[in-house]
Amino acid sequence: MFDSFHGFLHSLLDPLQVFLPSIGVGFPEMTTIFILLLIFTSLCWRNIFVKAGFRSLHGYLMFIPVVNIFLFLRFAFGKWPIERQLQKQDAPGVITTRAYRFEIESEQSQ
Repeated sequence: MFDSFHGFLHSLLDPLQVFLPSIGVGFPEMTTIFILLLIFTSLCWRNIFVKAGFRSLHGYLMFIPVVNIFLFLRFAFGKWPIERQLQKQDAPGVITTRAYRFEIESEQSQ
């Protein structure tokens, strides 16, 4: 199984081993590109989790193998903190800012 996967990776990467040096891209340049891509991706994941109401640490945990699968499933199917907060606001007997704004707007339009 690993031999076939290893062969598949070689079939994908062998053309790059010929092409990249011909345009002057070597190991230092590829390492720099990889690090910049890693930083950009980590900032994107961090922003996604922060906007959903989670801690920013969750975004950085996405780079740990196996943990990222469980974290992604929790993110996709679990209840987000922002949803819990909205649910608390929409509880009976609680006037939300949205409801209050609607009441003011409806009074002004009359």
